Amino acid sequence: MFCLFKNAILPRWGQWFSWLAGWGVALWWLYFALFVQGLGSEILDGHALLIDLLLAMPLVLFMAVIVYAFFYWLARILVIVFFRSQVTFREPDEDDDLSEQEAEFGQDYWKKQPVSEQDKQQDERLF
Repeated sequence: MFCLFKNAILPRWGQWFSWLAGWGVALWWLYFALFVQGLGSEILDGHALLIDLLLAMPLVLFMAVIVYAFFYWLARILVIVFFRSQVTFREPDEDDDLSEQEAEFGQDYWKKQPVSEQDKQQDERLF
C-alpha cells in the first residue's frame, strides 16, 4: 500500500488542492496564534515575557510546519482514495526492488492466503 501511495502522481488539480490545503490551514494557524490570541501584538508592543519569546514563539512556528504537513498529506490521501481513476502511478525505482524479500519469503508472500479450518479452530481456542 505504501508503494502505491509513494508512486502516485496526482493530476494537476490534485497537486494544487494539496498545496492550497496545507498552506491555507498553516496560514490560518499563524493568523489565529499571532493575531486572534494576541501573541504577535504582545511581542511587537514589548509586553511579552521572556518565556513567550523562548517557548511560545518557536512552538507557534513549529506547529505551523506540523499543521501544513498534516493537511498536505491528508489532502493527497483524499485525492488518491476518492479520485483513483485520475491518479497515475510511476514505476517503482530500483531502490524499491523487492526481489530479496520475494527470494526469502516467496512470491506468494504478498498474496492473501485463505484461512484453513484448522487455523480457525486454533484461533477460537485462544479466545
